[in-house]
Amino acid sequence: HHKGKATEVEMGELNVTQLSLLTQWMASIHATALKRKGISSGSLAESSDASTKLPPCPPVLLVGTHGDDPSVCRQTVLKDLQSHCEEKAYTNFICDSVIVDNTTSGKDPSIKRIRENVRKFSKPVKTPLSWVLFRKAFADSLKKRDVNVV
Repeated sequence: HHKGKATEVEMGELNVTQLSLLTQWMASIHATALKRKGISSGSLAESSDASTKLPPCPPVLLVGTHGDDPSVCRQTVLKDLQSHCEEKAYTNFICDSVIVDNTTSGKDPSIKRIRENVRKFSKPVKTPLSWVLFRKAFADSLKKRDVNVV
């Protein structure tokens, strides 16, 4: 949303809202997850048990930007988004929704929420020592050339 209206995006001859693009993207994730689990959409429609409607993954974190825009009320946008998604088949995939100010170099409190959510649904990965040593050697090499590595 921008200034209380759904922002339209030009796509060839079609004008679509960002919300409709999000809906299409989430429906695609939902369909792919069902296919990977071997669940047909027809069997979901016949089921009365809500727990069988969705596989337990993938967790989706919706991140909105432009939180620095004074014309955008974060809470209103999040409420509208939640209201839009609550009756959709993919609603259980959404683990959290945040809007960030992407002009503050990561100082927005919502960034902390994003990190916490990612830690919750990600698996720890052991990095091979050879990769760690390579990264250190590479970073040292770049520092000698006055190039920063993040």
